[in-house]
This record gives sequence, structure tokens and C-alpha cells, in this order.
Amino acid sequence: MELETVGNQVLFNRLLSHDVPLFLDGANGTELERRGVTLTLPLWSAAAIYDHPELIQEIHRDYLSSGAHLLTANTFRTSPYALRNTLLAGKAQELTRQAVNLARQAIQTFRETHTPTSHRPLLVAGSMAPLEDCYRPERVPSASALHLEHRKHAENLADAGVDFILVETQNNLAEAQQVTAAALATGKPVWISFLCQPTVPLRFLSGEPLKPFLHEIQGRGVQAILLNCCAAPVMNKLVEELKVNCIVPWGIYANTAALLEDGTWQDTPAVQPDRYADCAEHWQQLGASILGGCCGTTPDHLQAVVQRFQRP
Repeated sequence: MELETVGNQVLFNRLLSHDVPLFLDGANGTELERRGVTLTLPLWSAAAIYDHPELIQEIHRDYLSSGAHLLTANTFRTSPYALRNTLLAGKAQELTRQAVNLARQAIQTFRETHTPTSHRPLLVAGSMAPLEDCYRPERVPSASALHLEHRKHAENLADAGVDFILVETQNNLAEAQQVTAAALATGKPVWISFLCQPTVPLRFLSGEPLKPFLHEIQGRGVQAILLNCCAAPVMNKLVEELKVNCIVPWGIYANTAALLEDGTWQDTPAVQPDRYADCAEHWQQLGASILGGCCGTTPDHLQAVVQRFQRP
């Protein structure tokens, strides 16, 4: 517990300095697919914790080698709710702990195999995702289910020893309220990230205004606010409004592709690491202190971003 507290203090001191950005890792699910793993719903990336643990560790290490300070444990789909109708039902706590351990082991191996020229903090976030489809906010479960299921998952993450909880891809107000409350109740530092419509003013994907909720959670102890899972060029439209509504550190981790109205995906110029880094540099110039990648990003994308901020 003492080491965890020291690590968090280093992290948040650095956040507040606004000197060099903190670098979140990139995609896990699409990176598993890129390396040959077939992912299917409802388990998605959770099945790889059993089937391909060595590959998950490899991906984590590659992001560390690219310059990440923060690894996101592969817990996006390890909630009891996500596993309930699968062969892994009842294994939520076990899978969550194993996913966090894989990230911890990747950090240990990285430390052992790299010279300690950089003493950057290397911390593990526990991911909390929407219970249903990230792009179908109308499928949000009942308030009672949200309360129960997010509380269980948050407790599992805290018990597994994450450094902080990353509530991510939140697409509607009702679920964002419940999952934020569950995460904060653990006593862990909490960051929260939103999936918004590609328009201003900022709105949840569900269409509800985001601004009132941003003001609410910043008074309740949320330590960082982010946007994720929109295409990087879309984020360029949203970032200025996010900036003016945040009094805590904020950041962006975007997709390389855009979701079209017909439900298909189309690559954007950000599929090229240097073009993604162009976007990240723009976000940082506007005040972003946390930069990373979401769907479609790779260790090469993160490395391109990190290199933009390396001192000569």
C-alpha cells in the first residue's frame, strides 16, 4: 500500500505540473486482433486473458517501450455483467485480478530489462466500461442493474490492486452517474472518459448535454477528465470545448478510424502514426496533459506521440 501511495503521488504531481504530458497506452482489443487473435462478443478481449496471456503482456511491454506511463489492464469486459451469459460466468473477480497481474508483470519485466535512465511512473489503471454496447447507449440497463454491476466491478478492481480506475467510453448520463459513484466509493483515484457526439456543444453519444455532468463530477473528486473512442480528426473539433469546461487535468485518446452512419468504419489520416501525433500535438498545445490512443492505435502510434515531446 505504501508503494502504491507513493506512485500515485508521483503521478498526480506530474499531472499538475503540466510540463510534459502523461502518456496513456493505446488500444488493447484492436491490437490483439492485429496480432492474429479473433475477438468475438460478448467476451471480446476478456477471453484473451485465459487464451493469450503472454500476448497481452507483450502488448503491455510494447506500449511501455513506446513511452507509456500508464497501462490499462485488460478489464474492459471482465465485469460480472459482461461474463454472465458466457462460459466464464462467475469468473469476474478471477479474470480481473489476472488482467491486473498481467499488467503488473509487464511493468516488472520492463523494469528488469531496461536501464533505469528514466524514472517515469509506471502505473496500472483498471478499466470500467459501459455494461452494454459502447455505440448503443439506448441499451443501457436499469438503474438497479447499473448500481449493482458497476459496484461489483469497481470492488474487484480495487481488490486487484489497481493504482487508479479509468471509467471509460461513457455514452449516456444515467450510466455515467452510476459508474462514477461506484468507482469513487472504492477510495481509488478516478479518471473518467466520455464517448461524445461529433458535434459541439459537447453531448454524450446518447444526445444528453455533457457540460452539467462535467461540473458535477469535478466537485466530487474525479481527478482527470478525458474523451475517447472518437476518430482523432473529430476530437480536434471537441477539444476546445472540453478545455473550457475542465478545472482538473484533461486529455484525449482517440481512434484512428471513424464510425460512419451505416455502421461501418473508415480509416482517417490518423491511421498513420505521424498524422495521429499531429493531432496529439494540437491537443497538448490547447492544454491536454494526458495523451494516449484508443481503437486502431498501436505502439507505433504512441511512440510517434511521445517523440513529439522528447527534449533534445
